[in-house]
Amino acid sequence: MNNNLMNYKYSKQYIFIENEANVILRNLKEDAKVIDNTDYQWKIVSSVTQKKYNGDVYDFIQLDDQTVGWVKLKDSIQIFRFKAKTFKLIEDKYYSDEINSKLDFEKDFYSAFEGKLLTAKSEIEYNGKKFYGIFLKNKFQGFHPSSYLDEAVEYNISLKRDSLINSEKLYTVSTLNNAIDDQVDINTLTLVLAFHSKKIAKLQIDDKEMYWTSLSNIENINEVLNMSGQNFEKNEEDKLIEDILYSVDIERNKTKKIVKSVISAKEFLNLNKDSKQYMSFPDTEIKKLENELKLTKERLESQKDYNNRLAEQKNRYKERMVFVEEKLKELDGKYKELKKK
Repeated sequence: MNNNLMNYKYSKQYIFIENEANVILRNLKEDAKVIDNTDYQWKIVSSVTQKKYNGDVYDFIQLDDQTVGWVKLKDSIQIFRFKAKTFKLIEDKYYSDEINSKLDFEKDFYSAFEGKLLTAKSEIEYNGKKFYGIFLKNKFQGFHPSSYLDEAVEYNISLKRDSLINSEKLYTVSTLNNAIDDQVDINTLTLVLAFHSKKIAKLQIDDKEMYWTSLSNIENINEVLNMSGQNFEKNEEDKLIEDILYSVDIERNKTKKIVKSVISAKEFLNLNKDSKQYMSFPDTEIKKLENELKLTKERLESQKDYNNRLAEQKNRYKERMVFVEEKLKELDGKYKELKKK
């Protein structure tokens, strides 16, 4: 993996699992106060930044919005985040797993997930297996084995208008319950996505309405799927890049909120500075508003600096990738010439 990517400093997430002897430091000084890590075991923490100290890399972690301190993360599990993907539970493979018990997620996941469209936004590796971080209605539901989840593969493939074997077997929900009553006229037909294990597909008709049907209801569907070449397995570098980009989006959204706060505070102070309303404000409130404005400006400058550094890193990485691709094309051309000889 690219060393620059591995050593890149950005906001990360971990499941905190460390030996009790691996204490947390309040700051990176010789006489730093030591914090017991017991209360943070099996909690999801954020690593805000990383720094080298005495030859080791320390992460500055926080739990929710509360800062904790600096720690050498050795056994903790990094959570690799990505843009939301859709899954369905494979019911006949349902399981009970220890990881969610350790994370204090005790519930009947079968009842919660059965028949529903699930959203995954992250993945981890635990005991040699891949787990996805699952959400329902934007509420985190713990981590679940990838082998028990069927991913919605996006296609956007145009099909022949007569590809449907039975046009009456169209449904408005992915559980394929209660077929639509009205006959649907089809001019154009597009395969939007498919769940391979569940053998269901989402179709768009005439670039408007969306319907669900079984894969077996689409003529020559196996040939269509085989020709699409959608198989892709992420490597460690891909996961890291996606996690960095996810972090960038979070920081960008924070920047937008900070800008709005700055504008709102400025507008209030400017509009009310000479008014009776402003004069009637207690001095402590006025000072508080001015301090908040000052802090918000500082945060904004910090976010700008972070985004600029990240943009520079991304540009350098893109340039390297372009260089590598050109070299590969050059080698491929030479190989083809040698084959001709």
